[in-house]
Amino acid sequence: MPPIQPPNLLFCATDAGGVRNLVPVARLAAPRFRPVVLVPPTLKPLFPEFGPELPLPDSVESANILLDTLLPQAVVCGTARYPTAEASLTKAARQRGIPTFAIFDEWYRYRAHFADANGGFRYLPDRICCQDALALQEAQAEGIPADRLRITGSPALAELAKAAARFRDTPPPRPDPLSQLQAPTLLFLSETHAADFGEAPGSCGPLGPWLGYSEITVRNHLAECAARIGGNLTIIEKLHPGHAPPHL
Repeated sequence: MPPIQPPNLLFCATDAGGVRNLVPVARLAAPRFRPVVLVPPTLKPLFPEFGPELPLPDSVESANILLDTLLPQAVVCGTARYPTAEASLTKAARQRGIPTFAIFDEWYRYRAHFADANGGFRYLPDRICCQDALALQEAQAEGIPADRLRITGSPALAELAKAAARFRDTPPPRPDPLSQLQAPTLLFLSETHAADFGEAPGSCGPLGPWLGYSEITVRNHLAECAARIGGNLTIIEKLHPGHAPPHL
């Protein structure tokens, strides 16, 4: 594959929160740069315009191949639950002297985004973008060097605020299925605990041991309760953006 002509910026995120933070920045940079955004296939619907379709790196070696192909001026990553791709790209880029950035999208687990199994830093970008002063203070308290941290605001929350303002000024029509609901309605907001913490007692996931529940067990309990109640009941489940549809 022939190299893409610079200047360009390389963005990479493997979690939905990271993608939602990176895409507004990529769109802002698009007039001057050639943004390339690397995400898993399940998260590609969160943005339609950036390419080309390239695989996520799973090692420093594969990250080096991407950097040879794309020749980016900088690498900007999300902060993922298990950041193999983000870590690989950041390590490879830093070895080459390419500026590296990461953007926080949560107010917890600051150190864990960059740490190995023993709690030591697996990789650190040159700069880490914090949502606000609280995030900066908490990240520093968890041992992240102060000279790496900058308060930039949250691109994802800024986009959400813009959308809320648009909806306030020009309310969108209510979806027809909701306007036709007559029965009691239950909304279930689903997470990815089974993948993160295990699916059963005694199991463990990348983020820790079994919590005592998961989105699967809670969904099953809801189904059992609905069956006992009987009658008409509408259940709406909002899956996590990176979650595969459940097999019921």
